[in-house]
Amino acid sequence: MLSKVPPRGGREPGREQHAEATRRAILDAARQAFARDGYADTSLEAIVGPANLTKGALYHHFKNKAAVLEALYVEMERALARRVQAAVAACQGSAWDRMIAAVGAFFAASAEPEYVRIVLRDAPHVLGPAQSREIDHEIGLGLVIELVSNLRAEGAIRPLPVVATARVLLAAASEVAVTMASSDDPALARREGTEVMLALLDGLRALPDAPRAAPDERRGPSPQ
Repeated sequence: MLSKVPPRGGREPGREQHAEATRRAILDAARQAFARDGYADTSLEAIVGPANLTKGALYHHFKNKAAVLEALYVEMERALARRVQAAVAACQGSAWDRMIAAVGAFFAASAEPEYVRIVLRDAPHVLGPAQSREIDHEIGLGLVIELVSNLRAEGAIRPLPVVATARVLLAAASEVAVTMASSDDPALARREGTEVMLALLDGLRALPDAPRAAPDERRGPSPQ
C-alpha cells in the first residue's frame, strides 16, 4: 500500500490545524491577560501558562510579546470594522443615515473594555503612532471612503476630495475614541465627541442647488 504523501510545498493538514490552534490559544490567553493586567504587567508565563503551552511554542509563532500584541491589535480592529459594516448594512435609510449609523457603531465598539485597554491604551505605546495609524488605515479607511463616496453620489455633501475627507473623518473619530479611553468620564467624552463629529459632518453638507457629484469621482476640480 502506498503511503500518503503531504502536498508538495505545504505542510500536512493536521499540522496546519495544530499550528493554527496553538496560535489561537496564545492570542486568546494573551487577550485575557492584557485586558486584565495590562501589557506591561503581563509576563510570557501569564500567557503560555493558561494556554498549557511553552515559551518555545509562543516564539515559534511570534517574535516576542510585542508581536502578540500587534496580532491582537489587528484582530480587534478588524472585529470593530465588521461591527461598523454590519451597522451600515442594517441601515435602510439614506447615505447620510448610514454615515450616522457608522459613527454610532464605531463609538459603541470603541467603548468595549477589552478594546479600550488593549487597542486604545496599551498598543499605541508599544507599536508607536505611525504603525498604529498604518494598521487603522489599512483596515478602516476603505469603509470611510465608501461612506463618503455614497454621500457625494447622493449630493448630500459638497464636492470635496473623497479620500482626503475620509482621512479627516477617520482621524477625528479615532481621536474621540482615544479621548474616551483616557477620560475620567468616558460617557461624557463619548457624548461630546459624537456631538462634534455630527457637527463636522453637518459642515460638509451640500449647499442648496449644488451640482451632484458623479458616483466614481474621487478628487476635486483639476487645477487650472
